[in-house]
Amino acid sequence: ILSNITVHPSQTTVQSRDFIAKLNAGEITDQNYIAEEYLQVHWDLENHCKELDQAYDLVIMNRSLVSYYAMQINAMGFEQHRTNWGKLWNYSKQKSGIFVHLTLDEQKLQARLASRQEHDFRGEVENTYMQKFKAINEGFEQIKQEDTWLKVFTVDTGVDVKEYASVYEDILQFIHTHYYQRNL
Repeated sequence: ILSNITVHPSQTTVQSRDFIAKLNAGEITDQNYIAEEYLQVHWDLENHCKELDQAYDLVIMNRSLVSYYAMQINAMGFEQHRTNWGKLWNYSKQKSGIFVHLTLDEQKLQARLASRQEHDFRGEVENTYMQKFKAINEGFEQIKQEDTWLKVFTVDTGVDVKEYASVYEDILQFIHTHYYQRNL
């Protein structure tokens, strides 16, 4: 039996929670400021996960550092943050991680964003990212190819869940097998 927990950056520090709340409310739109603040948010998340790692066999977190690379560095071109991102990447020991890459066709993503315009939409920020959809996807593909992960699973979320449910079984099997091999 594996003990597990799922964490989101808004659960780590008051500062992270406040930043994410302001971002979600559309109060922050300056992309360089967002990139700068997200480095701190990710630092807080990594520290929180390291603490949780002592108590849980499996810590599930959002795509944070991977998304940062794909969005802020690759798509937005904020090279001035690459060094600090790299330090945080190394600190987080991603080589012990599993990357579950959830993908979605651009048109289906546009439709999902349009359907949530009223209740869960970051306005200008999400519109900016949608304009850079191709560059963001290229960033995700680049980081998937790195010799960085224990395993990478790609899930097309644009199809019926029944079509990709077996991927989740594969993920659980991999975790189970890896956990027991590590602890033998």
